[in-house]
Amino acid sequence: MGCCDKKRASMRGAAVTRPGKPLTGRLEPRGTAAEVRLRYLGNRAIRVRGSASGRTYVVPGRTAGPVLVDARDVAALVRTGYFSR
Repeated sequence: MGCCDKKRASMRGAAVTRPGKPLTGRLEPRGTAAEVRLRYLGNRAIRVRGSASGRTYVVPGRTAGPVLVDARDVAALVRTGYFSR
């Protein structure tokens, strides 16, 4: 494995934050799991880990727009009171 491949491999588990775009948690190939859009109800930035998928979701605040989450994490995230469908 070359040096660039090692860097790419180490970044696969990093949380993704892109202002103005939906957040997708950890980097994963598209189509690996069903994703659901949730609305963040809080005002402050948060970081939350999905209990089923282990993904880390970073939400910068109320203006973040929809948050794309793994379908397996939806029920637990909605129960927190910070998210709605």
